Amino acid sequence: MEDFYVEDLSRKEIIFKVFITLIIVGCAVVLGIYLIGANSLHIKKEIKIEVGNTLSKKVSDYVTGKLNNTTEYTIKVDGLKLGEVVEKTGEYKYTVKYNHQIKEGKIIVIDTKAPEVTTQDVTIGPDDDYELDDFIKSCNDYSKPCKVTLKDDKDYTEVGIYNLTLIIEDQSGNKTEKTASLTIKEGYSLKEVKESNLNIASTEPAIEDFKDEYAFIKFDKAYENDDESEAYNYMLELITEDLNKYIPSEYAGATVVDQETIELLNKYGYVVGYAFKVKLSNGEETYLKNNQES
Repeated sequence: MEDFYVEDLSRKEIIFKVFITLIIVGCAVVLGIYLIGANSLHIKKEIKIEVGNTLSKKVSDYVTGKLNNTTEYTIKVDGLKLGEVVEKTGEYKYTVKYNHQIKEGKIIVIDTKAPEVTTQDVTIGPDDDYELDDFIKSCNDYSKPCKVTLKDDKDYTEVGIYNLTLIIEDQSGNKTEKTASLTIKEGYSLKEVKESNLNIASTEPAIEDFKDEYAFIKFDKAYENDDESEAYNYMLELITEDLNKYIPSEYAGATVVDQETIELLNKYGYVVGYAFKVKLSNGEETYLKNNQES
């Protein structure tokens, strides 16, 4: 009887020890899985951002799960910079590097916002042509150009005042509606108004803080911005000349090694003159000077 009790107790001890061992092994496996998972890199496969927003620098906006020391993560985006405004729609690949692991995802830049538009009223004569762009004072949108159409799509030719509804659409298909008036006035010429405005409203290409003193020449009248205007022909003739003779006296001895032609435009987009920015052989950059008349 006593031997049977000892044998039975030993069996229970064995079962208990096996049970404890299984628990220990199970905990070790779970802990191992946890530790491996804690050190694994998991990222968002796809991130969407609105054009015009700033691209986040926060690691948590790219990496999922528990984060360790965020300074150990390296994030790079092809074609974009973290912390800067995103100005163009499209898809961009990004990579995250952590603990010798590299994962790739993509950032999709979308445009769901309609253009921000201000309009202006337009007055023309009975024989004037006008463009729908004439009604647009400004159109701010990252998906330019802005396309303008009339909601009612009518032709206006009779003298009078007309209230128009304009539809402005960007390249992503976002639309906004604005109103403006068209006045057709007897004895008035919009073309003459456009040609007589010699104030520089913009440049092409855009030059920040452009000053009138940088102009190489300003015309007696403004010209339509096309390849057949007198202004364009003048520019073609000039750039075939030896531009070195126009270098300002303070740069005597230097020569032109590169040049940029800049159109000077009034608020109607008509050419009122030209400027020529040059790079000189001494490394300096300047605008050419000229006293000749148009």
